[in-house]
Amino acid sequence: ELKEQRVGHLEKIIFLGREKMPAFNLGAFFNPRGLLALVKQEAYLQMAKNDRSGNIDQIIFQTELTSRDKDHLREPPAEGVFIWGFYLWNCAWDKTTGELSDNPSKAPHYMALPVVHLTCIPLESSLLHHPDNAKALENYACPVFQSRYTRSDSILEMNLHHDGILASRWSLRGVICTLRPY
Repeated sequence: ELKEQRVGHLEKIIFLGREKMPAFNLGAFFNPRGLLALVKQEAYLQMAKNDRSGNIDQIIFQTELTSRDKDHLREPPAEGVFIWGFYLWNCAWDKTTGELSDNPSKAPHYMALPVVHLTCIPLESSLLHHPDNAKALENYACPVFQSRYTRSDSILEMNLHHDGILASRWSLRGVICTLRPY
């Protein structure tokens, strides 16, 4: 069934065209870093077009969890891409507040996350560049892996937070995201 979903998703991308595809299932790609590299390359080209000086600073990914489901998207975003297919482990995501919360049961479990809006921003305008900012201390750079059993290098770091709670809490609990529910 997973193989059929993957093939169906890739056929939809080919049929609609990448410009009209509302959201991408990152787990459907054999090389998800390839899609991420394409998004970053397009951001560099857009920045080069807007800044004629040729001085393009380092850019990083910025992720924002939306409250939307993949089936409710009809159009791609004006900037960046919508991606989905993430599973959050060892904590919960509260859709109403848009924040991390403790796992209600102590057993390791996962939950599917809503659609993520992925954009590229200059490094100097990110929270990571301003360590004295209180929001930076609450921002957890959650690593995203293919699965729980293949943790070589993370594919992406997703920005997750909870107001008033330091990010170290989530790293000590082993909070991760995967592209597969195993």
